[in-house]
This record gives sequence, C-alpha cells and structure tokens, in this order.
Amino acid sequence: MWSLLLAAALQTPLDRILTHDDLRGASVGAIVTTLDGTVLYERDSDLRLMPASNQKLLSVSYALHALGPDFRPQTRIWRLADRIAIDAPGDPSLSLADLQAAAAKVRFSDVTPIAVRQAYRVGVPSTWEHDDLPNRYAPQIMSFSFDRGAFQLYAENGKPVLVPESFGVTVRHFPGGVSEREYDPFKKLMIVRGDLPKARTFVENFALPEPDKLAAGVFGGVLVPLAELPASPPTLTITGKSVGEMAKECLVPSDNYVAEHLLLMAAGLNEALPNNVYAEATKRWRGFLVGTAGLDERTLTLYDGSGMSRHNLVTAASIAKLLRWAQRQPWSNLWMDALVSPGNGTLSSRLQGSSFRGKTGSLDMVSSLSGYVRTPSGQTLVVSLLMNHFSCPTAQARKIQDEFIRELEKMSSIGTVIDTSWKYEGALSKPDHRALDGSESARSGLDRRSALQGSHRRVESPHAPLTRKKRVAVRRR
Repeated sequence: MWSLLLAAALQTPLDRILTHDDLRGASVGAIVTTLDGTVLYERDSDLRLMPASNQKLLSVSYALHALGPDFRPQTRIWRLADRIAIDAPGDPSLSLADLQAAAAKVRFSDVTPIAVRQAYRVGVPSTWEHDDLPNRYAPQIMSFSFDRGAFQLYAENGKPVLVPESFGVTVRHFPGGVSEREYDPFKKLMIVRGDLPKARTFVENFALPEPDKLAAGVFGGVLVPLAELPASPPTLTITGKSVGEMAKECLVPSDNYVAEHLLLMAAGLNEALPNNVYAEATKRWRGFLVGTAGLDERTLTLYDGSGMSRHNLVTAASIAKLLRWAQRQPWSNLWMDALVSPGNGTLSSRLQGSSFRGKTGSLDMVSSLSGYVRTPSGQTLVVSLLMNHFSCPTAQARKIQDEFIRELEKMSSIGTVIDTSWKYEGALSKPDHRALDGSESARSGLDRRSALQGSHRRVESPHAPLTRKKRVAVRRR
C-alpha cells in the first residue's frame, strides 16, 4: 500500500520536473525503485543513453566482484645479472615515489634494459576524443604507469615549472598577452602564453606522454618487452592499495584513470588479455553484468570503464538494477562508503543536506546522476537519471537533477504521500501519464534513440582544463 501511494504521489511532480522547458528536445531516462525492485516512478527508463561517468558504477562493481575489495595488486621487480625485470599487472595507486624507492635498491650504475611484462598496454582508448588527450582526465592507459598518468604545471618566479619533472616535455613560455596553454602529448611540446605569478602557484594537470617508458626511465634504463618472468623470487615487491580503497578514489572524484585500470585488472585476473585489450575486456565485463548482476544484454553498449567514450550506452533501468544488485553483496557497506555524497568530490557544491549517495556524470550535452536516497521513514530508494542531447548549460541540467532528488526526498514520508496523492489525484489522469507496469504504452522501447554523433563533445570533469586554455590538434601515432 505504501509503495502504491508513493508511486501515485510521485508521478506528476517528478514528471513536471523532467518536462522543464530546458529539457525540451532532450532524451531523458529516469527511474525510481525500492530495493526489492518495485518501480515507483519511471520515464523512458529503457531508453539507451550515454551514461558519462555513471559508467564507473558498472566498472567498479565489476572490480569489487571479480577481484574482491581486499585485493592488492603487486608489481614485482627482479635485479638480474644484465637487466632489471618487472611484472606490471596494473596498479592505479602506483606512484613515482614508489618507483624511485624501488629503483634506489635495484638500479645499475649504467644504462640497463628494463624488461617489463605489461598486462595491458592500450595507450589511448580508440573512442576517446583527440582534443581531450592533453588533459589529465584522458591519460594513456598502460599497466606500467604512475601518478595516475599525470603531471602538473606550476608557475614559480614568473616561469613555468613541470612537476614532478619534465619527462622529456619541452616547455616554451611567451610572456604577455592572453593567458593560455597548448600541449601536444605526442610531440611532447607545451606552449605557455601570458604572464605567470611569482609565487609558486598550481596552474593545471596534464597527461603523461608514454608513461611506461617514463616509468622504465626511473630505473635508469630503456623499456623492452619481457616475454617470460624469472623463475627466482622477486628482489622486491611493490604492493598497491586495496581495490576497496581504489573504488572510493575512483568514484568520489570521478577518476577516469582508476576506472580504466580497475576494469582491465578485473578482466585480466584469470586469463591474460590479448592485444585487442578492450574488445576482450568488455566482453568479459558484459558477461558479469548480464550473467551475475542480471542486466539485460540489449541495454548495454560498452567501450570503456570510465564513461569517457560517447559510444557507451546503457539504460536508467539497468543502472538501477546494478545498484540494487550491489546492495545485496557482502561488500555493500564498502560500496556505499565509496560513493560520492553531498559536499564531497563531484558533489562538493550540490545537494547540501541531502541523503543522496551515488555517482555523477558529465560530458557535453550529457549529464547523469544515479544512486540511493534515504527516506525519512528509513527506506532506501534507488534512483537513476540519464540526460542526453540537452542544449541548456550543464549547470541547469544538474539543477533539474537536484530538484528531482529533493522532490523525491520531500515526497517520501507517508504523511506527505497521503496529502500529495489527494492533491494530484486529478492530475494523474493526464494523457501523458506513464504506467508503472512496464507496458509498451509506458515506455519508448530499446531502439528509440542512439548516441548523438558529431563535434563539440567536450568532457567535463573536476580535472577539466581552464576556460582560457587553447587546445592543439593531436594525432595518434
């Protein structure tokens, strides 16, 4: 009875929010359910849409299931007679400091081959957009990497300074005029225009060029492939953070680097990944999502683990189902703690005071918000909102999402339900009212729309570049 009353009371006010003029012409998929799967509200929840960083919910849950929250990757290092051998299974928590400490113990006095077996060496995922590639949020994905594939540009004494060091990147500074930066990771060239402050000041993050070669350079040698690991015990081992720790470091700030590594680590756990890394990894990932989490295979188009690719497609209903599945797992408490909450990470300035815990997502003309809401009566509701193809500012789309969550929380006490169900009784008979039984009259079907193709598809993230940064054309080799 409670669910029926709540569903009736929610329909019209939530429809009103999602039919805002700013979403006219947009594709919106939305669903609200109880933890047992009872649908309280839905609007085109079976419409396949780009999830942006809501994709990380799918990849992180896969890693927690396949690897376990206590799994810690181990980078093993051997000092042999004529070379250094390294087994790099992938560790997104590996830092330059870790490598430097290891190198101090094993490196030779002269240049030595650094033979590395990498579990995966992707570089740039094939469907990422080229003008994002200079940025820290679009790092090259290789299992032998460090510092999340990024370096920083600082200003000091009016000059540009790269931190931790140049790594072969040439910096040219032209004082005066408009302040802007250009960086080509393939040419390893950065141009900084404009006056810089004298006090040490952080300016921007960028993606490391060829991070595996740079990592090998820390050991004083040149990277070469390693076909077979030494039979002897390793000279030393670098143990990374637990998957549980990395889950939070991925979801709260929406870290693309960590998401991609967690996906590939999970996919390669029991069987090595072939050269066509993502084709096989997404196949194995799909097997988990369909066979274990129970998602409908027709609702999934998987290209990467972070949501950077605009080729990813999923439905709000499938995300909600994944969220319900995660709540039933032995690591559900860790999962809830790993999600972003108001005042933190990508919700640092949103939903203050709300009970919401979940995941945000943002690309050009794409915004998503999925997670859990706690009602005043103590019940947990599952919500997923996917918005594509809107022409309003992203901030306005987020404002609409936040209003949706606020309305959901406001309507979630039984007293409010009864009062509001009377208030909206007449409105529920509107022609555009959507049924809650999953019938075709209530849903648009799986094939109504697909991802928008075209230009101007900029990724937005906490690590996005400053507005006055000029991008260079970049070409993959």
